[in-house]
Amino acid sequence: MFESNDLISGMADKYLREQYAMNEHQIKNWLKSTGWVPPEGSNTAIQYKFNEPEILAQIRAYIDSTYEKHYARNDRQTFESIVDSGHGEGFAMGNVKKYGDRYGTKNGYNRDDLMKLIHYAILALYVHDLTHGGVSDNGNV
Repeated sequence: MFESNDLISGMADKYLREQYAMNEHQIKNWLKSTGWVPPEGSNTAIQYKFNEPEILAQIRAYIDSTYEKHYARNDRQTFESIVDSGHGEGFAMGNVKKYGDRYGTKNGYNRDDLMKLIHYAILALYVHDLTHGGVSDNGNV
């Protein structure tokens, strides 16, 4: 028989997991400041070493800012037309190469070139998924 306590417990667990996901960085910093160390072998949270959560947040903010700059007609991005004409993969990969080659040369070691490279790589993934199918349940292609 289903117990209401199970439902409440499940809802509380889901809520706590959602809150943790939204505030993971702050929670980890607070736990670290208290001296708490996860038990050995614990897989409760990934211990990132290379600032991935912060960098991903910066990439998201960068991509969000580009939507104010794109040329669009009738709420349609130019990239959508490029994809529809069958040139999306080449366009995206060409720009990945362009910004990769440009980094350290044209404007020095410009972080914006890396952000653009990553954004075009994401667009290439978008085209890949349209053309070759999306990701599987385990995150692999």
